[in-house]
Amino acid sequence: MIGYHFPMLFTLNLIIPLTYKEEEHSIDEIFTLETGSEFTYCCRFFYDDVFLRLEKKWCGFRSPYTQEEKDLVESGYPPAARKGYNLSIPAGKYSLLQAPVCEDEKEILRLVKTLPLYRMEGELYIRFYKEKDFESVMQIFLPA
Repeated sequence: MIGYHFPMLFTLNLIIPLTYKEEEHSIDEIFTLETGSEFTYCCRFFYDDVFLRLEKKWCGFRSPYTQEEKDLVESGYPPAARKGYNLSIPAGKYSLLQAPVCEDEKEILRLVKTLPLYRMEGELYIRFYKEKDFESVMQIFLPA
């Protein structure tokens, strides 16, 4: 199908945590945010008697990098900690699924089911990132 991108699974070694300030956002808001903005859901996944369930624990927002922060990153240094950004995707090894932004939580759950869930419960992170004016992506981080 033209214009459709299939999800891709990667291994990611996150060297520095991705930090956020607590701020609630809905999935469809990613398309209206400033380019470079992102928000993340931290979710608990678990199985009840039969079904896989997702339970949102928090939502965090990150505004785009300033020019000073971009210069630091491009030089190989982490940007300074932002005041009030007390939530994070911790540094570590992850299985990362990248896909187009899902329309709703049912579609997200369908994608989570494609991940290598080696545990019956745990945490995962769903990151929504506004890459360009008309391009946004969704990434699911599953700790390895």
